[in-house]
Amino acid sequence: MKKKTKKWPHRRVYTHLLPSLIDPTKVGVFAWVPIKKGRNPFPGDSKMVLLDERKLRKLHLPDKIYALYEELGVLADRIRYSPEDLGAITNSWRVRHSKTPNLGYGENDLFYALRDIEEGEELTVDEDTVK
Repeated sequence: MKKKTKKWPHRRVYTHLLPSLIDPTKVGVFAWVPIKKGRNPFPGDSKMVLLDERKLRKLHLPDKIYALYEELGVLADRIRYSPEDLGAITNSWRVRHSKTPNLGYGENDLFYALRDIEEGEELTVDEDTVK
């Protein structure tokens, strides 16, 4: 006998990926539904790890692998902030930089909406605040 699903997989989907309006050569993160001020649009986000960029370079990883760290991680003060598992990331790792962001970065390494965000709006963060 099959068990009834009480928690539907789509219940916490707030974003989806499209070509970025900021940099059309890259993917951007867009509001799938309206996002209220204060809400974390990436529930279930993966843990973050801190990697010393100098040590990472000394591993002599193939260019293709290192490119993943460059694309999906954030570099600040020689430390690369990276998802714990590059194969199981949320959309949050693809949010683009803006000096007029609609997302903030707060406690527990979580994003939050700085204001109400409309459906279809590209999500952005000021990377200088992500540390």
